[in-house]
Amino acid sequence: MFYSFVNPSIREEIGIRMVSGIAQNQGWFLWMTDSDGVYDLYALPGEHDNSANYLIKYYPSPEEEVFATFSDAEKIMRQDMLFEKGAPKYGDRESILADHFIVGFLDILWEDEAIWLQLTVNEENVENEKSQTQITQLSNTFYSRLLRGLCFLTKTPPSIVLTKTNLTPTATVRQFVNILIPNMEDKTRLISEICTAVGVNHNGFVNRSAVGEQWQPLFIEDKDNPLPSPSEFIDEKWWGLSSKAATVLPKELRL
Repeated sequence: MFYSFVNPSIREEIGIRMVSGIAQNQGWFLWMTDSDGVYDLYALPGEHDNSANYLIKYYPSPEEEVFATFSDAEKIMRQDMLFEKGAPKYGDRESILADHFIVGFLDILWEDEAIWLQLTVNEENVENEKSQTQITQLSNTFYSRLLRGLCFLTKTPPSIVLTKTNLTPTATVRQFVNILIPNMEDKTRLISEICTAVGVNHNGFVNRSAVGEQWQPLFIEDKDNPLPSPSEFIDEKWWGLSSKAATVLPKELRL
């Protein structure tokens, strides 16, 4: 999917300035166009052949405002350890920093012609709500821009957008799912099946009888509702870039 970052004009629209592979398919460093820190898409051991799991990390620049929201230990690591262009050395990334600088979790699943991207953010119960808000925004920014690239490459915007919030004794767990359905003629049938599985319907109502499911629909595509209403959770470029890709990408280049 990082093909979409080769074209400078598309890369600017996606909002990712530079991408660097790490080693042995263990992830990528990503530099955004509007921040001084560096994102780390940190690959985790996979459980299934049709899924991929990642930590989303952010190594802030000490000059950024968000730097103050990280833990004291992380601040010391960021200032005392060797970082090149804002990214840590590979050995440190895999050892000393392995459990630090985490801002979210990304799970990708491809099944029945659909691609699911799920973001999970744990907002720990702390007194400083501002710090949690800024950390959540970091993960949301990364997720949104990664999805821009996927929408561009597949020439497909999300067909279903869902959100869910669960409270635990120690944190507020926020989840966000976008489901893309490229290369499928009978898309309506699959959308209906997915909505039934997660406990919502095409009209956006939640099926309260679906025990354990609390997904709230933000957008469900149908013939009378091809585009979402404006929302702080919805990125209009998911639709704009997927349309632009039809004229930019070769016809044979699709996922």
